[in-house]
Amino acid sequence: MALALNPALLATVGVDFGFGHVRVLVCDLHANVLAVEQAELPVTYNQSEGIASAAQLVKDAIASAGVEQHSVLGAGVALPGPIDSNSQRVVDSDILPGWGGTVADDFARAFSLPALLENDANLAALGEHIWGAGRGRTTTITVKFHSGIGAGVIVNGELVSGTHGGAGEIGHITIDPRGPLCRCGKRGCLETFASVPAILDAMAAKHPDLAVAELIQLLERDDPGALRVVGDAATLVGQVVGSASMLIAPDSVVVVGAMARAGHAVITPLTEAVQRQALPGVAAPDVIRGSLGDRHTALGATALVLRHSGWLPRTTRPWPMLADDPDIAPHAGTPDPELSHESRPAPTR
Repeated sequence: MALALNPALLATVGVDFGFGHVRVLVCDLHANVLAVEQAELPVTYNQSEGIASAAQLVKDAIASAGVEQHSVLGAGVALPGPIDSNSQRVVDSDILPGWGGTVADDFARAFSLPALLENDANLAALGEHIWGAGRGRTTTITVKFHSGIGAGVIVNGELVSGTHGGAGEIGHITIDPRGPLCRCGKRGCLETFASVPAILDAMAAKHPDLAVAELIQLLERDDPGALRVVGDAATLVGQVVGSASMLIAPDSVVVVGAMARAGHAVITPLTEAVQRQALPGVAAPDVIRGSLGDRHTALGATALVLRHSGWLPRTTRPWPMLADDPDIAPHAGTPDPELSHESRPAPTR
């Protein structure tokens, strides 16, 4: 008799903080979305405002989903700044001012649920890897091309967060040491030239007060100025991603975020830049758009909870060959420590 898990057995919560919004999803065990709640936030929102807003949305979303609080495994929380995943703490930085020292327990108390923290680009990568365009690919770089520029890195099926956070912060790689001041405190970072605000600033002389939706419309009409500005930005992003690809040789580069909606206007110049950076004779990674819409990060947050609670088990790659010598052959009875429940940090309550 074939058996399958009942996806309605338990639920998870994914919380996605942006620079001006917070989005909450409630999902079942198969990532079917049961409820969505979202609120706009002032660009300068602080920690207490953000947590309070998210807590109300979590409460509303659980009620809308019709699930009992005790059946919710926990909440994954995505924040647009560096996170020390080991200590479950927001790193003190100018990227997310006022949030330094915030810990998972702060969210757990507000939500009355176990909580886990992770960087938003990392969770976008995890969402696309588990359920989206990166599914079935072992090593990927997911670029969040948005108000900020970040990357989530999956290597052999595992999310790379860094020893104390900060992995994938490609938006803060220096392009021009004498360039404009970045919000991180450095000069000439990639974000200052290629993020959505930088693109809109470059378009301001001809199109003042331009919104992202209007920019996308200009690109769809093949507006020469829009194509040039966006193409230049995508080329810079592709150069940085291409250099990063030399380190881990990914199967693919997945592009998500507001600028992914621009389609070929972004994907083509980004692909060309990645290909130019590739080592001669070595195939460059495919560059593809994400497939989860604007829910990639929140879905990644639910995947984070499922992984840490054991409902989304990791898989190990097979050995390429087994040696005949028992002293060097892998022992079939030896458990992989990464698959041990005890070796994974549990969500904090």
